[in-house]
Amino acid sequence: MTMRSLSSILLGSTWVLAASLLSAQTPPAPTPAIEGVPLTQIATVALRTERDTFWVGELFSLTEDITVARRQFQSLGGPFDWSSPQFNAEDWSSASTQEARNKVHLTRTTRTYGRTAGPSVLPPGRQPLTLVTDIAANGQPLTDGFILSSAPLTLNFKPLPTPAPVEFAKAVGNFTLKAKAAAAQVAVGESVTWTIELAGTGNWPEISRLPAQTISRDFQIVTPVTKRVMNRGQLFEGSLTQEMLLIPSRPGAYQLGPVRFVYFDPKAGAYQMLTSESVALTVTGEAAAPGTIVPPPATVDTSAGGADRVPVPVPVAPPPLPLDPIAGARLGLPPLASSSLMLLVVVPLVVVVAWWLRLAASRRYATDPQRRRREAHARIEAELGHLAGAASLSRAQIVQHLRTWQYAAAEFAEIAEASPTPAQIAGALGHVRTGLSWAQLWRDANHVIYGETQTLPADWLLRAQGALSDAPLADVPLQALFLRRNLFPWTALLVFAFLSLPVRADAGSEAYRMGDFKKAEAAWRSALAASPCDAAPRVNLAAALAQQNRWSESAAHALAAFCLAPQDAAIRWQFNLSLERAGIDQPAFVALATGAGWGGVARRLSPGAWGVALAGAAMVWALALALWLWAHYRARPVWLRRVAEVLMVLGVLLGGSALMSVRTYGVLAQSNIAVVAQTTLLRSVPTEATNAQKTSPLPAGSLAVVDQVFLGWSRLIFPNGQTGWVRTEAVVQLYR
Repeated sequence: MTMRSLSSILLGSTWVLAASLLSAQTPPAPTPAIEGVPLTQIATVALRTERDTFWVGELFSLTEDITVARRQFQSLGGPFDWSSPQFNAEDWSSASTQEARNKVHLTRTTRTYGRTAGPSVLPPGRQPLTLVTDIAANGQPLTDGFILSSAPLTLNFKPLPTPAPVEFAKAVGNFTLKAKAAAAQVAVGESVTWTIELAGTGNWPEISRLPAQTISRDFQIVTPVTKRVMNRGQLFEGSLTQEMLLIPSRPGAYQLGPVRFVYFDPKAGAYQMLTSESVALTVTGEAAAPGTIVPPPATVDTSAGGADRVPVPVPVAPPPLPLDPIAGARLGLPPLASSSLMLLVVVPLVVVVAWWLRLAASRRYATDPQRRRREAHARIEAELGHLAGAASLSRAQIVQHLRTWQYAAAEFAEIAEASPTPAQIAGALGHVRTGLSWAQLWRDANHVIYGETQTLPADWLLRAQGALSDAPLADVPLQALFLRRNLFPWTALLVFAFLSLPVRADAGSEAYRMGDFKKAEAAWRSALAASPCDAAPRVNLAAALAQQNRWSESAAHALAAFCLAPQDAAIRWQFNLSLERAGIDQPAFVALATGAGWGGVARRLSPGAWGVALAGAAMVWALALALWLWAHYRARPVWLRRVAEVLMVLGVLLGGSALMSVRTYGVLAQSNIAVVAQTTLLRSVPTEATNAQKTSPLPAGSLAVVDQVFLGWSRLIFPNGQTGWVRTEAVVQLYR
């Protein structure tokens, strides 16, 4: 052993001995007590939360619980002293007090959130209390101040799912995003203020900016002013507003936005994307010289006094707005598959004739003179079946079945009286061999219903079944379907449906005109569910959504209406308006919306109508070819062959136009196509319960095929083969 190690041991032993002597000389601090009772048994303070696991950045409530014996409690000696550099917290609320079982319970709350993932310890807090320690001779309480400390609280903070979307800016909570312009029309050189507001509840101390915006180079931008406003006394509720002053240098129609903001929703456990509505801005006047700003027109006094007035340019038309609701129906044809088109060519006449005969065969029962007796006969059989198990029925149930049997028997006997007698039953069924048997059955039933007899005679059921079998009804003759009343009623029904019935305003239109757009939306959604191939409720629903500034949803329903009735001018108007205001740039239907190229021809008919036209063109061409061959082989007149040739040319032209139009519609011509109506997340599995899955932002206006629906989720297949799941309410199926 070296001298250095020996000296280290001696020095350590000296320190240990000194510490032992010091502790022996310094007694431990006494535990505070009142009248010999330890303070910990008189008063306690503790921290609690609603659960022990939260997301990073998720707001949660932190509650201070104080419990004091009623006899010793005087007052709180001051605020709760709790703070931590790891947590941002609001001011503690005022204390609420409850008394129960000689105890006083006080609670105060605050809100905070965790900044880092993993286990984290909330430090203890210190609560001053003023307690009664004794009672003076004059009866006045003697008090003293005490300080209680809470125990530390361990919580776990989960990291946010990865990878996070590119637009994510650390915002966690629940938010809304709005954008508006101070004016819809300005002149070159005039300024217009574009305001973007993010509001909601969340970890505001972590949110320092709004997302970047894309502005046309035709605008000069004054430095934006960003203002943060928090609710009074709140650290986590408020808004962040950015006001941007724009000065246009060229005339034209511009679109400001949309602005997108991604935040994490702790309740859903997923990232959410907010998309503000785009703002349409019309700039009038002449273009300014490069590098200069045109000053606004001078203001001239136009009050009485003869001052000259400056002429104000008047546009040809104001900026577009939603039109009035469409009255009546606009039924459209959904697209058909190729196999369906083949069947459409071959089978229609056979199907129509078969359906016609089927309707006539069904109607022969409705128009049968014996229909009421047949229905009564069936009810009698049903009640006898119920009475067959009389042993397990109560007397009240037996009486109920007997009453129903009597009503059916009276209708079977064609008796109008409400309470016929047995003699009337026997007389009405006198043409039947068992007329008297029916009368006796009626008497036995009356004894149970109105008398003191508890049960039916043992042979009553057998006699009732025998009486019913002795009163058969002949089947409705098959030839009755060829009667005029059975063969032709449906044609009259169609004529009256389209010609005779007046067009009345529906509930949605009335609510729309009253300005109740929510009620109008609900009414038209119900109408849409009942008739998905009617374009009228779809375009009306698009208008109601537009009035609520839900432009992306409006564009989705307007697209569905357009694909059903593209020739309707009002539907085209709403489709273009919603598409422009939603800021959706979707090449699949921009050409159809603008009518550019072959889109101007294609939008004269719906995809379904063009499919029928293609089938009709094939039928015309085939019939013309058969006529041409027959005329050629049979040496018929030349003019007959020329007619066949003209018909073949027309068939080719019509078929080629239909084929080009269907190709112009592209994926919109698929019967199970859907459009994403809200910017959302595309998920790899249909659940929000797990964060391990991969997600991807899915913008409004995306087109995909819906091939599965599962518990409120829809599975989408995109043209490139990508698949994923979204909430069913986020997509609009165009033809279903």
